[in-house]
Amino acid sequence: MTPDVGHADGSWLVGGGAMGTLIRAHNWSGTPLGPTEAWPQSLKTAVGIMLSTKHPVFIFWSSEVSDANAPFFPEPGL
Repeated sequence: MTPDVGHADGSWLVGGGAMGTLIRAHNWSGTPLGPTEAWPQSLKTAVGIMLSTKHPVFIFWSSEVSDANAPFFPEPGL
């Protein structure tokens, strides 16, 4: 099942098993991402893909890159 990512009311955030439940239950308003209603369409699409796949997926979404998250980025040329 592929979620409908076009709804501003949050209905795009369906399914996803336990991870979907955790995402829906989290208070995103207190995070840099803000409430799910304000997420950019590209993030909603990425989350929808993540929730609908059976494969492991990790989404790293940040406008801030620092030494704290540097281990997530591969070395150039690898």
